[in-house]
Amino acid sequence: MQVQNFILVNEEKFNRALNGSTTSKGGIKGGIGNGAYQEEGVWKRSGVELTEKETEVLEHALLAEYDKLGGFIKLNGDKVKTGSFWDIKARKPKDTPEVMLSFRINGKVIDVSAEKELPPLVKAAQIMEAEKVTKKGKGKKKTNYEEM
Repeated sequence: MQVQNFILVNEEKFNRALNGSTTSKGGIKGGIGNGAYQEEGVWKRSGVELTEKETEVLEHALLAEYDKLGGFIKLNGDKVKTGSFWDIKARKPKDTPEVMLSFRINGKVIDVSAEKELPPLVKAAQIMEAEKVTKKGKGKKKTNYEEM
């Protein structure tokens, strides 16, 4: 599912963040959608298209709730660090998201602000990933870049 420029990978967590989850007594717990749904990329509620402001508020809350659930978020193919939208210590959505991208290179995690240029080490790892070497005879691919 796409929200703004972000890809929310886990469909189950997306649905839980939007609609809540069923409790053991049959009720609904959580969920920020309040009946909202996305149809052909447009947010609607009861068949009526949401305004630009309502959409912005909904998407901000949805990203925070999905982040709170530990959902896997991608931006331009890169992993967004958990806690970019949800303030874990304060237990509330961040007023202004601090989007950090996480890369695992040679067993180490490197976090980079999405607003800054990627360090040369990360760029080199991305190039290596793009240039996967094919083993002769078996057709298996090798890479030195480890995805998270």
